Amino acid sequence: MTLDELRRLDGAKLRYALMDLAKEVDGAIALGRGDPDLDTPAHVVEAARRALAEPVQSLQPVPGMPALRAAIARRALGDHGLEVDPEQVLVTTGGQEGLFLVISALLDPGDEILVPDPRYTSYDQAIEHAGGVSVTVPTHPEDAFDLRAEAVAARITPKTKALLLVTPSNPTGGIITPGEAEKIAELAKRHGFIVISDEIYGKFVWPPHEHVSIGALPGMAEHTITLSGFSKAWAMTGWRVGYVIAPQDAIQGMAALKAATTGPVANVSQAAALAAAEGDDACIDAFREVYAERRALMAEGLSAMGCTTPTRAAASSSGPTARPRGCARSSSPTCCSRRRACWCSPDRLRRRLERLPAHHHAAADRGAARGGGTHDAGRAALRRRGQGTFVTPEAASTREDQRVIRTNEEQLVEIAVAGAISAPAFARGPFLPDNDGLAVVRPGMYGYVYNVRVGDPAFGWQGDHVEPGASIDHPDSGVHHALHYLTCMGNEAVVTSGLAAGARGRVVGEHARILVDFDPEVHDRLCVGDTIQIRAKGRGLRLLDVPNVELKKMSPELLHAMHLSVEGGKVHVPVALELPVKVMASGAELNSEYVDQDLTSGDRAYMREAGIDRLRIGDIVAIDDADHYWGRGYRRGYRAIALCIHGDSVMTGHGPGILTLMAGTADDIEWSIDPQANIARYLQIRETL
Repeated sequence: MTLDELRRLDGAKLRYALMDLAKEVDGAIALGRGDPDLDTPAHVVEAARRALAEPVQSLQPVPGMPALRAAIARRALGDHGLEVDPEQVLVTTGGQEGLFLVISALLDPGDEILVPDPRYTSYDQAIEHAGGVSVTVPTHPEDAFDLRAEAVAARITPKTKALLLVTPSNPTGGIITPGEAEKIAELAKRHGFIVISDEIYGKFVWPPHEHVSIGALPGMAEHTITLSGFSKAWAMTGWRVGYVIAPQDAIQGMAALKAATTGPVANVSQAAALAAAEGDDACIDAFREVYAERRALMAEGLSAMGCTTPTRAAASSSGPTARPRGCARSSSPTCCSRRRACWCSPDRLRRRLERLPAHHHAAADRGAARGGGTHDAGRAALRRRGQGTFVTPEAASTREDQRVIRTNEEQLVEIAVAGAISAPAFARGPFLPDNDGLAVVRPGMYGYVYNVRVGDPAFGWQGDHVEPGASIDHPDSGVHHALHYLTCMGNEAVVTSGLAAGARGRVVGEHARILVDFDPEVHDRLCVGDTIQIRAKGRGLRLLDVPNVELKKMSPELLHAMHLSVEGGKVHVPVALELPVKVMASGAELNSEYVDQDLTSGDRAYMREAGIDRLRIGDIVAIDDADHYWGRGYRRGYRAIALCIHGDSVMTGHGPGILTLMAGTADDIEWSIDPQANIARYLQIRETL
């Protein structure tokens, strides 16, 4: 595989490609999976042998072998600080299935779940399958990648259904400290969301740090679902035994979903896990010694290579073979001073899973006789725990129509277009009359703007039509128009000349120039005149189930990132705010395929009254009674979805610019307010808004 081919991959695809290449290198050590290379303890293997010798291998109850559920419940007090009944335990086919069941049962389409970042990519797959919305909560090297309550609080919205708490973290090794756990617990109780606490690496925390189970804190039993398993602590990844600890009604709902999919865990694996759960921790202590030695060796070797490591003591590591890409306290230190170190971007999967066949639902009812719970029992779990709702497999399968966005994207043509960063230009008389008749000189259009990005306020700058990031154009008229008509929002751009050659960005707007956002770390290397090539894709994109909606300048990536859903023949769109059609002004004379339309912002009192002064660059907005099919005009019953692409203007009749993304009618498009509906978040351009 060539370097160019690798650059086109991201997330899990990139990781797997690199792992395949590494296999061709003699002596290479795999650091890419949480798969211990130590032997499963002998007493566990012997228990499995005895189980295999049993002549009758009856199917166990779906929630798990009663003896194993009881053993996990007994261990829960020491391992997690939880006093639970066996009925609050669900044995799963590995921790991965446990996570999938929890996410599938908990999230409805459009629900938001807070996820620490960097993170394990499989979380994204489970959330996307459920139709949920991942809201990343950044963690940083300077904090040893520990999750901070203030970062969580800043991302809570009315749609927040859950927080995924991973401690110790895969891949970073970050933990949740007692103080931060208490603060996050208060947030969960105050806002009514569920904490999903993934504690699979909980046995690998070293003094002076301690493992904290948030579910053990006062008042958190009803707000917490705990995930763990036997893979890491007992070196049993191939045996596939995990478990979920949750309120009993939630366990019943998840067991019904499990009955409709995989059924109970294999007898031999449960027998092995029972031996592990009933034994002492001597084998785990021996593993910890091995991992501690490996961690010290790895840290010493990498430090000798010039890599940096956190200053405080290491807290979690299951060894070089078990921690993917980790930094902080894991066996792999941070390899550079950048905030995002040593990790790949999350895999952006576009999977469309078919509904479960009908015979699986019959299997669920048959499984009920063996303790799996009926679909009716699962429905009984549909009660509120704050905002957390547990759903049955029947409900989960019928949601598919609502969350799948079917498009024709496989038929789209992807083509290269190019331009260069333009220089700011003024007429000989640079003065502009503002709304009060004063003559002013203000920067904003063209060039490279260093300190304004998507996600920043559209109002309040001492500028005029401030364009975020790089403004690119081409002097040839034909190339200029191709650049404008073919480029779509969210397309990838790459610098092809100058000191920043190879740097990648995203198209975030179309004004008199195409606007591209780049990471601030390349600011000082980008220069006026640098050439930029864009992988233009999106023209001709259509929603197959809502054919009357016309998509404008929308890349497939942005479309999927916007968390749209289709229900009742309508596409449902989250928007940051509604713009009254009466404020739409300059640009109405242009077709809706070319540049933007300004709103008129001269009436500052009305801007405040209508809440428009809170508009941010990058916000997704709705405009009712606006026909944007081919132009931009007033028409009752029509509706447009648009993107704020530049800042306010001092000129009469002008203001923040709005670029059309969707045109339709009120029968085709339905919108709802989501204050976080901004492409800076959707395209993962910024960590906070």
